[in-house]
Amino acid sequence: DARQVAVMGRGGTDMRVGIEAAARLRPRPEVVIVLSDGEPNLDLRTFCEKDGGSCPFKKPHEIAHDLANPADPKNAVKVYTVGFGLTTASGTDCRTLKMPTDFDDGGKCVNATGALAACCTLSRIAYEGGTTSAYFADDVTSLKAALSDVLSQAAASTTSPSMAAPDSR
Repeated sequence: DARQVAVMGRGGTDMRVGIEAAARLRPRPEVVIVLSDGEPNLDLRTFCEKDGGSCPFKKPHEIAHDLANPADPKNAVKVYTVGFGLTTASGTDCRTLKMPTDFDDGGKCVNATGALAACCTLSRIAYEGGTTSAYFADDVTSLKAALSDVLSQAAASTTSPSMAAPDSR
């Protein structure tokens, strides 16, 4: 139920925490929607991977993959992503990213930084989360359109009677 979701801005982005929290919900959700204006910067990866170290937690796209591909397919959760204010901030139109090839050698996401890294992260979460590609918006009108598309797709693929349909007014 969307009324149970608390949305809080904290000035940083740790997508892992939000996706993991959704995974722990019972009953298990059928859909998770990640809305972000940036790349993960609070997941401490730079610190724990420094000097060949390893991190004790999964990356957001790994969690999305686990949600979309559980042992029992009846428990699959689709993970949609919407990036806001990123579409062309990187000098690359984020909507043109191709998953998974842009993570291959020579791809746009290899060693990406800044806004492009954010676009790549959201695209990979969507791809691994079973929804193929991320949505991107730069203003209220395109954000409404992206969310409407996501909610329409989600409503078409869920069995939950509590799924709210988008308001087209």
